[in-house]
Amino acid sequence: MINIPLEYQVNRKIAIKTILSEVLKPEDKKILKNSLKAIQLTCQISGESIPSYIDELYRCEVIMFFDVEIANIRQAESVSTILHQLIKPFCVIHCYDNNQESFSFAVKRINLKESCQIVLEQRVITSPDTINSYNQHESLFEKALDFENLVNRVNKIELYIEAMTKAFIATHPALFLRITNFINSSVWYNSKEVLELLKKFELLKSLNQQKKKALLVKDKVLMNSQIKSVLGELELKLEQLIR
Repeated sequence: MINIPLEYQVNRKIAIKTILSEVLKPEDKKILKNSLKAIQLTCQISGESIPSYIDELYRCEVIMFFDVEIANIRQAESVSTILHQLIKPFCVIHCYDNNQESFSFAVKRINLKESCQIVLEQRVITSPDTINSYNQHESLFEKALDFENLVNRVNKIELYIEAMTKAFIATHPALFLRITNFINSSVWYNSKEVLELLKKFELLKSLNQQKKKALLVKDKVLMNSQIKSVLGELELKLEQLIR
């Protein structure tokens, strides 16, 4: 999210030793120790202006925003995944190095076996891009993720899911010819539909990647068939939304 209101700004530095003192797997602690250079809690959407959401599976009372400086942007996915697991509330993790930046989101479910633990259900991490390119005036990312342009304020988890999915769309505009048309559609008022849409986007991305790696003609034909099927579903959904 971009241009978050002043009332939610925190700007509190967090000591790296505090993060490393948490209970971590040895391999995760090594990754963080070698990667983290600085971490700051920049914003926190709390209070009930946007209602919290709590049920037997999800607990979303705050949304936290972190700026995380790392040694190399290639470490963004592993670092953000560890931090998402470590930080129980829903959060947006902005990783950056000297040249590039990336944003990471994760929907978190309560672990049914251990209620004090969480499970990362759905994740989105944007591809690394030049620092501040996401915030350039009138960029697709800037318009889609501007706080004022997020429409679903029913509760915090719905707002988060909207932002996460719009972040994926804004950073994958070439994935599907009309993918950006979803940004101004009415789909955002139904988070279940939004998550299903995101799964289709991720499936399409995966199929395209598999197609590029396929060596046999029969495998490429199979990938093309599956890609065509997913594209058909997306086209149909878009037509339903804009009627």
